[in-house]
Amino acid sequence: MQCNHVRTLFALALLILCGCGPVGATAVIADADIAVSRAHAADGQKLAPYETTSADLYLQKAREADGHAKYSLAMDLAKKAQGFAESASLKAAQARTGAVPIAPSATARPVDATGPAPATAAPASPPPATPKPAEPPRQVIKPAPQGNAPLPPPPASNKQPINPEAP
Repeated sequence: MQCNHVRTLFALALLILCGCGPVGATAVIADADIAVSRAHAADGQKLAPYETTSADLYLQKAREADGHAKYSLAMDLAKKAQGFAESASLKAAQARTGAVPIAPSATARPVDATGPAPATAAPASPPPATPKPAEPPRQVIKPAPQGNAPLPPPPASNKQPINPEAP
């Protein structure tokens, strides 16, 4: 009798574990779908186009992964879609109210360090008699963009297109 209970509990646990993937992925995708709908309702396509488009595309990929029974991937993609959608809604709300974001983007980087020197007060003593040799301007090396950077255009081809109707 004890053995039947163990088998029953094992079978029940197996059924519960097998059902968690699809149910969990479907719930996260549904939450992301609601967040994307809110972003579109907040006019995110016009006020936060990058975030709204990213949310749409991640949600589409999450649905594809869910359809291929890749539930863990589907959940990850849906969470990213939800994050982008919430960011789009927040950005759209800030744009409508004229609010300024609290902090600059973490991906901001300096473009060039060779700008004009800041204005300073007059020096207290005269400058030295011998001038210093001029130094070349400093250039800031920009780090490579992370994530979905655009690809460079393909090289130009010298080949003529094939015309199937030519004699």
